[in-house]
Amino acid sequence: GSGPAAWLIREVLGVKPRRPGFAEVAIEPHCGDLAWARGTVPTPMGTVSVAWSKDSGGGLRLETDVPEGIGETRIYANCPRSVRLDGICADASTDEDGRRVLKIQSAGKHVIDLC
Repeated sequence: GSGPAAWLIREVLGVKPRRPGFAEVAIEPHCGDLAWARGTVPTPMGTVSVAWSKDSGGGLRLETDVPEGIGETRIYANCPRSVRLDGICADASTDEDGRRVLKIQSAGKHVIDLC
């Protein structure tokens, strides 16, 4: 069945729709004791790819590839001290639920470092 695959996508990779039809996507990986994970999620807009890995200092690197047509990608993290988007310092904001979030407005490939 698709039970384990759905769990991997939803929890470990953390990919969820924010709007119907994946018009917007949220990525909130739950790493647990894993050192890394990677996978793809088929959506009506195309395939969302996510890979993440932990570093020895407790940071997390996310590599995402989001298709055109997805209007916004939100990256949720556990209160990062700093956020880098494609190698440049980026500002995380607070969402409507009070959680720290990095909002990415462009599709394509991105590298996000949370440390």
